[in-house]
Amino acid sequence: MLKGFIKLCFIMILSSSLMAAEIADVLLLTVNNQPMIFQRNTSGDSVAALEGGLRVLKTVRELEDRTELSFSVLGTESSNFVFSLPISRINMDEGAGWGADLFTNIDVFYTDQTGVQIFQDVTTVSASDWVGLATREQVVAVRLMGQTLSSTLTERALVLQPTTFVQSYTFEILHLSKTLVALSSYGLDGLIFANLWDWFRWFCLVIWSLLEMLYALVANWGATILILALLVKMITYPITKYALGYQDIATEQQIRIAPLLKEIKSTHTGVEQSEQIVKLYELQNYQHGAPFKSLLGIGIQIPVLVALFNILGNVSALNGASFLWINDLTVADRLLPLSFSLPYFGSYVNLLPIALGIVTFVSMAYTNNGWDRSGLTKGLAMGGLFFVLFYSFPAALVLYWLAANLLQFVQQLVIGQK
Repeated sequence: MLKGFIKLCFIMILSSSLMAAEIADVLLLTVNNQPMIFQRNTSGDSVAALEGGLRVLKTVRELEDRTELSFSVLGTESSNFVFSLPISRINMDEGAGWGADLFTNIDVFYTDQTGVQIFQDVTTVSASDWVGLATREQVVAVRLMGQTLSSTLTERALVLQPTTFVQSYTFEILHLSKTLVALSSYGLDGLIFANLWDWFRWFCLVIWSLLEMLYALVANWGATILILALLVKMITYPITKYALGYQDIATEQQIRIAPLLKEIKSTHTGVEQSEQIVKLYELQNYQHGAPFKSLLGIGIQIPVLVALFNILGNVSALNGASFLWINDLTVADRLLPLSFSLPYFGSYVNLLPIALGIVTFVSMAYTNNGWDRSGLTKGLAMGGLFFVLFYSFPAALVLYWLAANLLQFVQQLVIGQK
């Protein structure tokens, strides 16, 4: 899909300190397929000339929270006016690993009567209100006053073409931080978690509100994430206790059934073997759902993990936030740099995913009765999977999942002792 291609390959390059004139320069003008190069005149306005005597006057007006940009045609010749918001390639940190570009995405959007709409599987829409580009940190939106824009998405730009030729075009341009407060003033708050199902979008908003409240108390995003993991564990304690009970049942069943299964497989074959195994399960009151129910303890944490993933991709509050040795929670923790780069993993030693792999392995292989031989293989598999999967993920995500797994293991030991 075009949207997926843009998310992987492009991001708009904008500075958070753009002045009004620079914001106006983001909107480029082409007339009759010729780019307009504006030169500032003595009155402070800018003028561009076209062959044949046609001239265009650009006037920038800075308002309190937006910029008003006017293009006035000095001449009577009808021309083909095309405006565009350019999209530029981003230079990724080659040593950051595959997870470094998870949030270097851009949403191309327009608004209609139902709210914010994202370009999905379409390249051209007609918009009479806002149309623009949104990154994780900021939003640039434009609208043409009194006219409808035909908006076409290409690989390099969002092309905006007025439906009719007039002597003067007046645009409103917004450059906003991607926060609910800033976007709500213009009906653009739907850009927050725009690509999610409605029910999960509200879930993410609830988790984000909870994070903001916790941060207001502790003033540190790393500590906030750890407290969130603790709160989720406290709320889901009954479910986890239920799951741990079935984990014991699943382990006991496996130990009890294993030698009997081995004997059947050594003495029977084919259909007879299958029938004997079915009878064995019935006689031993084997609970086939126990292994799945035992996963509820960790499974209940996954929606919060996915919500945190979406929060990191939609809000910029954690950008540059540090915690312990971590300089930025929105990238991998990068404990030590390496003098070489490994495919997929990058050129940093990341401590958190290593710790996550160890905790996952221990929690699956160790019980109150010591090391569970049957859990060693599972622990190695799951620990290795988490290590590889999370290695270059943002530190905030890995920190939460590590805390959740560590708390799960502690609960497992405490309940086992009781």
